[in-house]
This record gives sequence, structure tokens and C-alpha cells, in this order.
Amino acid sequence: MIAILLDGDNKLFGDLHYSVDYLQFTPLQVTRNDLHIRIPLSRVSFSSYYYIYELKIQGITVHCHDIMTYTFIVHKPYLLMQDIQRLVMRHRIQHMLITDN
Repeated sequence: MIAILLDGDNKLFGDLHYSVDYLQFTPLQVTRNDLHIRIPLSRVSFSSYYYIYELKIQGITVHCHDIMTYTFIVHKPYLLMQDIQRLVMRHRIQHMLITDN
């Protein structure tokens, strides 16, 4: 899906893909300082909605265990949030099952 990564005052347009194991952001424009981001879902502690002027949900913010946060502006943040929460919960359950045995 097309997404905008908010990085401080900068906006970076790119593709956001996710699978059962990670989120990956790839910029649309190739630059010298390419910012390809691959976030393992096992590192995600929680996600929250991102609001523009506290009025309308425009994206999500992914919060990681290492205190890193990534904010993505997307067309349908509700669907992305549901999918990420489902996949993060799946990782947590797998981790619990592995550590309990």
C-alpha cells in the first residue's frame, strides 16, 4: 500500500508492505540516503492511531520495544491497524507457547 513515513519534519513517500513476520517500508524515490525500514513484528510493543490536528485519524504509529516509533500515513488506517494488531498478537502467543514448553 502507498504510505507516507513521517520522519520529524520530513515526509517520505513509499510502499508499506507487511507479512506475518515484519513491516517493510520502501521509499518510492531512490536517493543516496535510502531509508528502507524493516520492522520485525516481534519488536512491536503496541500501535496507536495518528491524528491530524486531533480531528481525524490519518495513519498509525508503531511503537517498538527499543523506544523507536514509526508513523505511517495511509489511506485506510483502520484496516492496517487491525492487521498489525492481529499479527502482533499472533507473535506474542507464539512466543508464550515456545517459552512455556
